[in-house]
Amino acid sequence: MDDRVTPRKPAYPFFHRANVETPQRLFQLAVQAGVKRAVVLGSYFVHFDRLWPNLKLADRHPYIRSRVEQEKALTSIPGRETCVLELPYIFEALPVPGWKPLWTPLVKYIRSSKSLYYMKGGTARISAGTVGRAIFGAVERGEAGKGYPIGQENLIWAEMLTRLATADERQVRVVTLSVWVIQLGMIGVLLSHQLQGKEGGLNLRYFIPLQTAETFLDPKPRRRRLATSLAAWTRRFARRWGPANRLACLCRV
Repeated sequence: MDDRVTPRKPAYPFFHRANVETPQRLFQLAVQAGVKRAVVLGSYFVHFDRLWPNLKLADRHPYIRSRVEQEKALTSIPGRETCVLELPYIFEALPVPGWKPLWTPLVKYIRSSKSLYYMKGGTARISAGTVGRAIFGAVERGEAGKGYPIGQENLIWAEMLTRLATADERQVRVVTLSVWVIQLGMIGVLLSHQLQGKEGGLNLRYFIPLQTAETFLDPKPRRRRLATSLAAWTRRFARRWGPANRLACLCRV
């Protein structure tokens, strides 16, 4: 469960059930079934909670706290080796009924006007195919109990919006807003949540320093650690299952 859901206050029990208790039960059943290694698809917010302790991300944001607790809970289950991929925005995933990516609101926004107003800062991004290859690498080479922040490219928000607009065959102009303007907007959303008795997974009172930061990731160290030889894997698969050309669909994760 991600931060797009705004549950009733308090929010943490909701996110704890979804992100800690439910996968913990699943992983315990996997151990009983004989599964020896597992890979958790986590959030890069956990990486920044470690990197920027002054922001107190886990203390202030129920969603991030649940992701931190998720890593601790799932990597400590005895009888199985588990590591975590701490992932940023994922692009190029295949659509399925009812599925909406995190960046859906950005697509709607770029279609609303030729002049766009957004905050400073930026984020890492990664393709679905690269995530698939990282999962394969983590299953084979991941260190038990370790979290791997995995990114492919870093973009400032203005560039992200411009890229999305270009892909949608649109031309836009992005204006960077002052922080105080963003604060006013956040206060409005926060008041709305309070009136409805709701609480977001990301506490808007403390969210601006994170959202306007450059949450960038260096892909090289993790890429070396999780790198695998797909050619060698192809040969092993071919020896067992037949001609290597049967791998065409499998390699496009």
